[in-house]
Amino acid sequence: MYGWEFPPYISGGLGIACHDLTKALSEIGTKITFVLPTLQGKTDTNLHLELLSSSDHVIEETQQKTLSYEELMEYFAGLVSSALVRIQAHDAALERAQVQRDLDLAREMQQGLLPRVFPGRDQAPGVEIFARLDPAKEVSGDLYDFFPVVPGKMCFVVGDVSGKGVAAGLFMAVTRTLIRATAVPGRSPKEILEKVNAQLCAENQANLFVTMILGIVDTATGRMEYGQGGHNPPILIPVTGEPAYEPSGGMPLGVFDDAKFGERKLELKTGETLLVYTDGVTEAMNRQRELFGEDRLKAAVRGQAGLSPELLTQKVVAAVAKFASGAEPSDDITLLGIKHREG
Repeated sequence: MYGWEFPPYISGGLGIACHDLTKALSEIGTKITFVLPTLQGKTDTNLHLELLSSSDHVIEETQQKTLSYEELMEYFAGLVSSALVRIQAHDAALERAQVQRDLDLAREMQQGLLPRVFPGRDQAPGVEIFARLDPAKEVSGDLYDFFPVVPGKMCFVVGDVSGKGVAAGLFMAVTRTLIRATAVPGRSPKEILEKVNAQLCAENQANLFVTMILGIVDTATGRMEYGQGGHNPPILIPVTGEPAYEPSGGMPLGVFDDAKFGERKLELKTGETLLVYTDGVTEAMNRQRELFGEDRLKAAVRGQAGLSPELLTQKVVAAVAKFASGAEPSDDITLLGIKHREG
């Protein structure tokens, strides 16, 4: 019934209830039809009621039967209760859909911050760079970036924000913006970390922090210097011999304004690769809740010096996925490889 008009005997509280129920149900694609004769002084009445979907398919129907006025009110109260549950479920579904749309949009915007075009020989004649980020949820707390500081010098960064979800994603975006604004010519990686840390500590009401490896590499020689902010140690993959983890050092950013950061210098030999990663790799778990760990990562890259950084990161992600055996990812996975080109 869509006209909102009821016979005289459906008046007062019952009439209002009929009106509200019918209107609410119609808004979610369901209509209700009441068929009642006039009471005309009787103490009972016949009731025929149908609940129909938007396609006029009967989803609930009462056969014609005799009800006293009290029974009618009791029956109608139950009907209203059932309809309210239906309406609440519909509203909750709409709200979940809106939240999902917002998360999808946030993910698209965040992915748009990550560089997708990697430098070729004209921009980096001596090194090859590739990075990837595999988020565990819609919005990631990891970051990677690379950009030229001066001709022949490329800044690269891998970071991991504490926590997950939208808050971590926003903190990541702020951190990336601060890095790009702070990495000016003449500043060392350690100085850049100190400047970024000071800004994060001053505006960190959420009490988040970020671990980070930030370096500057000579794109002709493979010589680099990088700062350490409490992050997982990178792993060096030589042409021959055993892969080796670099020393760890430094403190996370965003916690203490007087935090101390580590600093390393490294010159990649021809064919060598430095792989920087987040703890989503080493702390990935399988169904038995075992960690992938540093030993498995070393085994995954052993003897793989001949691979490009892109293929190397693919191999690591495949090794983690095989180890996890279908277990749900517990953290984001980010990898960045820098290889000294041959020839």
